[in-house]
Amino acid sequence: MADKLLWAPWRAGFILSEKEKGCIFCTRLKRRDSLKNLILYRGRKVFV
Repeated sequence: MADKLLWAPWRAGFILSEKEKGCIFCTRLKRRDSLKNLILYRGRKVFV
């Protein structure tokens, strides 16, 4: 499979868009709205 090119044109918008700086996990944890940021559970040392 390494010699085959996988192309998903519907992802081009995401790939070409401007990205947030920093760690995706750190930035999401700092935000309050868990459901909007796709965090289902926040524990003392873990989040899902």
